[in-house]
Amino acid sequence: MFYGIGSAMGPAQGMAPVLLAGALLLALQIRWSRWWLDRFRFGPVEWLWRWLTYGERPRFRRDTPAHAGMPSA
Repeated sequence: MFYGIGSAMGPAQGMAPVLLAGALLLALQIRWSRWWLDRFRFGPVEWLWRWLTYGERPRFRRDTPAHAGMPSA
């Protein structure tokens, strides 16, 4: 993303846009991870790893949201 691939951001634009883009990507990843883990028990690779390790398919979806019954912060 930063060095000619993707948006070609890099040292020529200075550090401010690079840090802003990094912070934005981190925020998006946090939101996406929270959404995913509220609905599913594992990530897709972890689910596959557990299936191969234990020889049986683990349940993928959650019955209830991950934070159900927990007080809000």
